[in-house]
Amino acid sequence: MNLKDDILFFFIDDQGDVSNDQKWLLLGGLLIRVNDYHNLSREIKKHNQIFLNSEVREIKWSDLTSAIYLKNKNQTIKKNKSFAYLENVAVKDIENFIEDFFRLLNKYNYQIILSISNKDYLIDGVAQNFVKFQIEDLLERVQYEIQNSGSLAIFVHDSRSNNKDNADIKNIYKSLLLNSKFVKNFENIIDNLFIEDSHLNSGIQISDFIIGAISGTLRKRQFSENLYKNYLQQKLRKNQTGKVIGFGIVPTGLTKNKDFKNYLSKYLMIN
Repeated sequence: MNLKDDILFFFIDDQGDVSNDQKWLLLGGLLIRVNDYHNLSREIKKHNQIFLNSEVREIKWSDLTSAIYLKNKNQTIKKNKSFAYLENVAVKDIENFIEDFFRLLNKYNYQIILSISNKDYLIDGVAQNFVKFQIEDLLERVQYEIQNSGSLAIFVHDSRSNNKDNADIKNIYKSLLLNSKFVKNFENIIDNLFIEDSHLNSGIQISDFIIGAISGTLRKRQFSENLYKNYLQQKLRKNQTGKVIGFGIVPTGLTKNKDFKNYLSKYLMIN
């Protein structure tokens, strides 16, 4: 990112949990300069307001894709659904909104860093420490990215529905900053993790879209694959030789085996 003495946000969202039935488990998002984020946030809000006809609400990736799915199946969206406001919006208009969202995002300089796992590749007994492995992956890669600069990174994590989960995440973050296996000193990372509600934070909403599109790509969804290839693939963090696995896309601890790395390389079209 050609960093010098910048202050950056790293916005984190997640998908999946070791205790639910989702196979893919993703944690991460985008690393972006504060000044760039300030301008991007204002543009994203205007873009959303136009789509919503000035209505104020959070636009979630899962709501958009669920609406597209039902409409393509000629099924009615029930009024009690969070995305019922999309009932009269055409699929093409939803897809155009999403594509314009990523086109707007890519006007700015940012990097994507994700810790990714799949339950089919998890080693038994990992559940208790899984979140710790994920957060450690992110801390390390952000530190590696900015450690030779005078830059500082502020981590902002999506709030969980359970206050205990939020407290646990903050405690994991604090403990890793003090004692990590691979990084002696996280001197470029602010020692306080900020927990934010997604409906109040554009950065987390952007990370939601990024994770949603990459997850859809791993599930071989054509629309997501197109978005990924056209907008996101170029933004994955990589090393000086262009390698992405282990740098921008990190197999979460205890899924680090050759088969899983090969799977990620194949479906994300990276090395």
